[in-house]
Amino acid sequence: MAMGGPRHFEDFDVGATLPVLEKGPLTSAHLMRWSAAMENWHKIHYDKPFAVEHDKLPGLLINGTFKQQFILQLLKDWVGPTGWVWKVSFQFRAMNLAGETLSVWGKVSAKRDAPDYGLVDIDLGITNGEGKESTPGKATLAEPYRGGVYQPDEAAAVHDAGPALKRLRRLEPAAPWPGEAQRLLEHLPDGVQGRAYSPRVLHFIGAMETHVMVAAILRPGQSGPQRS
Repeated sequence: MAMGGPRHFEDFDVGATLPVLEKGPLTSAHLMRWSAAMENWHKIHYDKPFAVEHDKLPGLLINGTFKQQFILQLLKDWVGPTGWVWKVSFQFRAMNLAGETLSVWGKVSAKRDAPDYGLVDIDLGITNGEGKESTPGKATLAEPYRGGVYQPDEAAAVHDAGPALKRLRRLEPAAPWPGEAQRLLEHLPDGVQGRAYSPRVLHFIGAMETHVMVAAILRPGQSGPQRS
């Protein structure tokens, strides 16, 4: 998939489509590795006799959290470094089974002006090889105006960013954080909400670990998830 879409709000056109992100065919090895990474041990994702004979399912189910990360990957890659994935919502309406290739799609449905940046609404979903939609949803992206700042103004959203970062660090004091997140956390001033701690920091941290896992899990030749 091409990395990055338009870089400014003015460049987005209503009706424009995002490059389709294809994942698959997703095998039982992919599902097992994702289940292990997420510590989700429900057998419907890796034990086919259990899934089919006990739970009467048509096959092994692709994890909902796996599909969730595919959606975020599509949006994050397309919005690029200047934008921000602000809101995402979706529903699991149908099952996807091991062996399927999934196509994650998006389409610009509307544009809205905000004081310091523009908002771009996206319709999205995931279809299989037969064109069956399983995960319809919507997202809102924030993009800078041409000549404007490259991230949403922190006046509202950053109000929650600093405390959330510190809470996260207190909960996992020994967690191995990649360098950028570690540096931001260590230099987060008490009671100070600076521009450096924008909502994009939370977006970066929230996606960081799961995207590393997705990249590793989709390399079945590896012996296990590899951090990079």
